[in-house]
Amino acid sequence: LDGSIDLEIAPGAQAGEVLRVKSRGVPHVHEKGRRGDVLVKLSIAMPKKLSKKAQAFIEGLKEEGL
Repeated sequence: LDGSIDLEIAPGAQAGEVLRVKSRGVPHVHEKGRRGDVLVKLSIAMPKKLSKKAQAFIEGLKEEGL
């Protein structure tokens, strides 16, 4: 909640998956210096228009079963 962080997203991560960032959340009320975790839900947005090269690339991935 304080500032930004870099978050590594593993290959194969899926939309809707929840990642936990430990000790970066809200401070504990009764324990000074301790913080809770932040949960990050992945949301993936695809562009509405793709170039012909990008479309061909995606079709190639589909053919490979990805």
